[in-house]
Amino acid sequence: MLRSLWLLDGRQLHSSAGSFTTPQTTGAMNLALVHDRLHIKSFWEKRIHNDTEHAHNEEERRNRSALGK
Repeated sequence: MLRSLWLLDGRQLHSSAGSFTTPQTTGAMNLALVHDRLHIKSFWEKRIHNDTEHAHNEEERRNRSALGK
């Protein structure tokens, strides 16, 4: 029995014996997936950078605070 499973990114997986395989994808889809991966990677890199910078600024603020002295 041939079963199909749709992934969130629109790819369809096929299964005939319990293990899923992907059909051949087009170059445009591969390019879109690479673009999505780069976008996600840069999003998280920016997020991590901003969070780190915020934590550093917060630590400096606490060190300069008169309450800690």
